[in-house]
Amino acid sequence: MSQSNEPGLLVHHRVARWSTLSLIETRTSQPDTDDLWARALQEALVKLPPKDAEWLSNEENRKAFTSTQIVEAIRPYHKKYSKRLTQRFLAWIDPIVSHIRSFAGAISTLTNADPTGAGVVWGCIQLVLIVSRVIIQRTLNVAGKSQQDLHHIVTVLSDLSPQLALFTTWHRLFPEKPFAEVSNAIKDTYVEVIAFSTSVLTRDEGNLLRTIFAPTLEQKLQAHQALLRRYTSRVRAEVDTAHMQSVKSQLETIYSLIDGSPTPRYTELPPIRIIPHLRNDGFFGRQKILDQMGGKLLPSSTQHVSRKQNRFALSGLGGSGKTQIALEFTYRHLDKYRVVIWLLADNIDKINQSFEETAELLGLRKGTQSASQIRAFVMQRLSTSNEPYLLCFDNADDISLISDWLPRDNKGTILVTSRDSVGTREVIGEGETVLEFSIAEGSDFLASILQVGTTEKPMLEQISTAFHGYPLALAQAAAFIRSGGCPLGRFLDIFQNEHHHNAIASLPVKDYHATLFTVWNLSFQSLSPQSQQILEILVYFDPDSVPVELFERGCVPKKVEEGVSIDLSYLANPVELWAAFKGLRSQSLIKTNTELQTISIHRFLQDQTFKRLCSDPSRRRKAFEESLFLLSNHQPEFPNITQHWSPDLFKDSEACLSHISMLAQRFWEFPEAFAGLENKLGRLIFEGACYKFERFHHSIASDTFALARKVISKASTPDELFLSDCYRMEGRMFNESGQATSGAESNRQARHYALLAIQKGYIGHDDQRMPRILTGLGNSLSQLNMFDEALDYQLEAKRLCGDVPPDQSDAITIIQLNLGFLLYRRGDLETAEKILRATLDANPRTPPAMYALGNTLLARGLVEEAIAAHLNGLEIYIEMFGDEHALVGRCVYKVGEILLLHKKDAKTARIYLHKATKIYLKQESPYYTVKANARATRMLAKAFDMEGRGEEAKRYYEQAWNLRENIDGTHGSVADTDEDYSAAMFYWDK
Repeated sequence: MSQSNEPGLLVHHRVARWSTLSLIETRTSQPDTDDLWARALQEALVKLPPKDAEWLSNEENRKAFTSTQIVEAIRPYHKKYSKRLTQRFLAWIDPIVSHIRSFAGAISTLTNADPTGAGVVWGCIQLVLIVSRVIIQRTLNVAGKSQQDLHHIVTVLSDLSPQLALFTTWHRLFPEKPFAEVSNAIKDTYVEVIAFSTSVLTRDEGNLLRTIFAPTLEQKLQAHQALLRRYTSRVRAEVDTAHMQSVKSQLETIYSLIDGSPTPRYTELPPIRIIPHLRNDGFFGRQKILDQMGGKLLPSSTQHVSRKQNRFALSGLGGSGKTQIALEFTYRHLDKYRVVIWLLADNIDKINQSFEETAELLGLRKGTQSASQIRAFVMQRLSTSNEPYLLCFDNADDISLISDWLPRDNKGTILVTSRDSVGTREVIGEGETVLEFSIAEGSDFLASILQVGTTEKPMLEQISTAFHGYPLALAQAAAFIRSGGCPLGRFLDIFQNEHHHNAIASLPVKDYHATLFTVWNLSFQSLSPQSQQILEILVYFDPDSVPVELFERGCVPKKVEEGVSIDLSYLANPVELWAAFKGLRSQSLIKTNTELQTISIHRFLQDQTFKRLCSDPSRRRKAFEESLFLLSNHQPEFPNITQHWSPDLFKDSEACLSHISMLAQRFWEFPEAFAGLENKLGRLIFEGACYKFERFHHSIASDTFALARKVISKASTPDELFLSDCYRMEGRMFNESGQATSGAESNRQARHYALLAIQKGYIGHDDQRMPRILTGLGNSLSQLNMFDEALDYQLEAKRLCGDVPPDQSDAITIIQLNLGFLLYRRGDLETAEKILRATLDANPRTPPAMYALGNTLLARGLVEEAIAAHLNGLEIYIEMFGDEHALVGRCVYKVGEILLLHKKDAKTARIYLHKATKIYLKQESPYYTVKANARATRMLAKAFDMEGRGEEAKRYYEQAWNLRENIDGTHGSVADTDEDYSAAMFYWDK
């Protein structure tokens, strides 16, 4: 555990003499920062005219330079000069400051985290920016050359600053390389930055404006630019090379999954590093545990294939340092593993997401594969390679979640962190319980963070004793002290005064919650209102990985709603957003991952914050509403009223799933406290269910649709339109999984609520919901062989569609193909073909219509045309979803069936049928893994039989007969007919 160090962000007042370079070459004791600032400022003042020197000497005019303050300075002139240069200056200044801070961090790293060296550069540039603010204020009422010159100096700064950020990029790309490798480039760049600052501020005779914008200034600045590019050329070359190597590596691992082809064989694993946390440079102690882990987990050069898989579990109380120990072990031994995958394992969605990322890096083309497909692919790739790999399951507190995700081979290394010490020992075997620090270790840990001398050791021991050596509590206490919350000597007094009735010294070691809560309370009091607001929002999100874009994009409402007074617009401003995050980080209340652009909050802190929030019901509700607001604006709305599939929305929706689940969980803890928000929350849950349905996760989707309806129904006035949408999508899902009776009931409920919505004026008679509901109901009835009633609903749906063009809504296309297929099933083949061909003329890329047309042509005896239609539909499905989607399996099976039964081409049919069984087994729904698979397996047996391969045929017949027993309880036999296996299928598949 370590207190994070952010050089460059809090050191703008620590400015040394501009000629000082010894700080970079050797580490020195930190000088008096106030004295350094005064001396550096004095050198700047003597170069300025008296009037300007007097202005800059005023302490009020030396505040940190931000775009917000500049906006306030020019607000009176905004209207008059809104189109002038000043506005462009404000747009440029934030990225300039960001790059300068990045370079300050590089210098600080090189100087062993001494912030004074960083302060030299930042102070120089800040002086330029402060003087620039004077220039802005003076030039707002002046036209011509002055504003052109201001444009020039800021343009040079814009060009210069990205060069400075290269060093941080280099360090991120080469984390194992010492910064000393580019020390000369940093030094030269550092000197040139100071030279640039001096050129801008140097005073000849005359006033400030004439001095700064003398005719020779442009030439000077161009010379500085050229030198900076030269000094950073080596770093830029390495960064560019690393990028090209990364692209090359990715391209080499990508392959195409071609239908009908055998599974590709891979010779080796590509190097993979999926680690959601940066290394903790201030990691402390725990060497005994690390040595034990090394002895159990590190791959041996003599390791034999038959050796047991290396497994180890770190268990213990939350906040004891399990994750930090696992992270340190991982980074120390990165070079010993070809593949390192770190999984956030507290829920199944996160494990799925991590495996999806891994599968993509291993070469699996991203489509709509199920979690079991992806898991099987990753496991197969790892098990068939002799390369060492490390899988770390972090926060696996419910050990049952990861049992199916543990590789079954005798290779690789498995590391688990969990609160469950009993469960991990049963599943993992080897392991260690992570205990708190001893009092002495806790004192040394505090000293490593606070960087104090031996004279402070007694005070540190007292604090360590008060917190029972608990790492998380000690780290947060140190964070409060370091951020200026109080001097070290006063900490315990403040701590005890805040909770004098519940002194920490009286608490047993295991009862650490009060200890943590007290420290957090001290931290809470130091937060700005915006930091406090974000912290309270975070209690309703999944704690491990909250995308920053959830705040950035979610704060912008999709539409203006009457009566909604939530204003989170400041989150759209990167400066204000990161300032709020900084306030939380300075107290160690959150962690940020700049590479992944995510933030995380410790789960114990989250729980305690929620309990604290519950003591103030109005604030608890306010934070809930704000969380709901952010998620509702970020979660895409699936256009299932006008569009049948929306794979382009999957990524954004996936980012919200775990947070929607957390919000719903909080709702059910206190549903009465959130009365009046049920409809909004239910709609949000509904959108998440739509994503799961379109990914063919039918079982989870069914539960989520039911949850959405449950939440909406709890409202005092449930929104009939939302309920109608829930039932409509449920009905479609039931239809597509062969549950016709449930489908009919859901569609009737959808129609009932849609009619209520029409009566209340929520939607008009021309809304596309009702046609979709009726065609879905027609499909349900068609499956139940109620053809006349089904036809009536299909015709009514077509009438209600009106003249809406297909490019605005695909409802008419769906209705047309449903109608055509219904007529086919009734035996009116000629009319069915006519309607289906008209559907394809209007919308050629409609694979369901091609499927229906293929069946119709086959019934008319046009075998070759039928095969062509099915193959066309198959090709489009593969383009849309990849070649392992259930809809692809449906088409593959159909082609195989036609080839076998109508062309008697058993050999080619067998290839298609075998592919179909493989696709079905990779789905999650039992409709495919049992029903569809039983029919395909029996048909495959018939193909072997036709080829005279009796043994193979017998084996597959027995598999099909066993599967049939799971469908209708009847064990199959040689007396089975094709209809016995088709009867259980959805009518599209019959």
